[in-house]
Amino acid sequence: MAMVSEGRTITIGDSAMETILEQFGWYVRDDGFVVDEDGRYAPASSGYRIHVDDVCGVAVGEQGEPVVARADFNDLCDLAARQRGAR
Repeated sequence: MAMVSEGRTITIGDSAMETILEQFGWYVRDDGFVVDEDGRYAPASSGYRIHVDDVCGVAVGEQGEPVVARADFNDLCDLAARQRGAR
């Protein structure tokens, strides 16, 4: 994953992403899917279960809860629209 801020690119590797997810009580299973402490799939902005390779960050869900944001153009557009209150 790479983030761009003020013309700088910050690349976050797999181990760093796992550390970030752990701050929200989410973990990466052996098969790569993100789950909570009870083994349930972590809430995702797309509503689908999410693989660590598809994570682009953490966002605010519709109920104000943290959700895993999926690195998919359509999902990110939908998430942005919800964040702006357009949907």
